[in-house]
Amino acid sequence: MRGPSSRHPEPSMSRYVAPLGFTLAAVWVAVVFVLASAGH
Repeated sequence: MRGPSSRHPEPSMSRYVAPLGFTLAAVWVAVVFVLASAGH
């Protein structure tokens, strides 16, 4: 049984989530900037 180990969040997951959020924010800012430039 891997009950206790499954409760522990894997460090690899945190390693992926942090850059993912940063990339998502960067992409969102880029999209908004392009849309703003195209709007004008």
